[in-house]
Amino acid sequence: MKNDLNNDRYIFDGIALAGQITLIYSKPNTGKTLLFFRMLIDSIKDGRVDAEKVFYINADDHFKGLVTKTEIAAEYGFEMISPAESGIDPNKIIAMLSDMAQSGEARGLVIILDTLKKFANMMSKESQSALYKTLRRLIAKDATVILAGHANKYPDSEGKLVYEGTSDTMNDIDCAYVINLTSLPEGDVTVEFVREKNRGDNIFKANYSYKKLKGMTYQEMLDSVKKVDGEHVGNKTDINILLDKFESEILLITGLLERGKLNQSAIIKAFTDMGGEGLASECSVRKLKECLRLFNGKLWRAHRADKKEKTFSLISTSTDYAKAKSGG
Repeated sequence: MKNDLNNDRYIFDGIALAGQITLIYSKPNTGKTLLFFRMLIDSIKDGRVDAEKVFYINADDHFKGLVTKTEIAAEYGFEMISPAESGIDPNKIIAMLSDMAQSGEARGLVIILDTLKKFANMMSKESQSALYKTLRRLIAKDATVILAGHANKYPDSEGKLVYEGTSDTMNDIDCAYVINLTSLPEGDVTVEFVREKNRGDNIFKANYSYKKLKGMTYQEMLDSVKKVDGEHVGNKTDINILLDKFESEILLITGLLERGKLNQSAIIKAFTDMGGEGLASECSVRKLKECLRLFNGKLWRAHRADKKEKTFSLISTSTDYAKAKSGG
């Protein structure tokens, strides 16, 4: 084992260490796979990763996306595998990985599973236990495993993303990061990696940006990805973009919550009862729901008692909102 040790060699710059199991999770449409590709390609170019040792197992993509990503993988020399297109059950792939660990073929491999829920039942302790036993055997043979995961549909009471699955995953991995979207999901997109667990000298935060414009190819989006200084992410400009987009919804919701706590159903009903008059004429049910999610932990806070529907209470009043909007 001592001979197999790698001295702080990062597969993903500052984030995923060689010889560890790293989980990176986010909400859908955050650009997780795009970011994975960028960091992996950069590592190959820098000589930190042997492309021939990389197996990207893509079990979460449509046909067109798979074709595009396979072409990019071929260009840089790493393997892109689709269980669906290969006609192989994901469980069979895990069995193959287990065989590789036993035969010694796992040495130096970089295995990326995208996404985790395709390889285990995220609500089953038994299913996850079997998967992590296999992955841990691979790590013991000097392999590296990077897992792409999903966040729950609803954040916690402070607006933070919550990993989709049981606590077993966090117990069995070496390192975990959540990717937070810090801008609108289109245009000039910015995201923030935040470390939640580590067993090494992994960085606490990393910020990336990319462009997602209508008509752009995947390759163009990939080329636009860059690491950025934290000072330029989640700043006043990004916040004001969101405040501008949801100005009417924020004013309507804060106006209702100033009267007391309400759940989402009550907020939607109050909006419907307005009959399209006043602020209601500038809002929609879809944007109200999105607004409740985006500003949870910022303008209001969600609370859940037992299994009842979450209720929202104000952190900031409409007066506070007006000050934020004006830069006060």
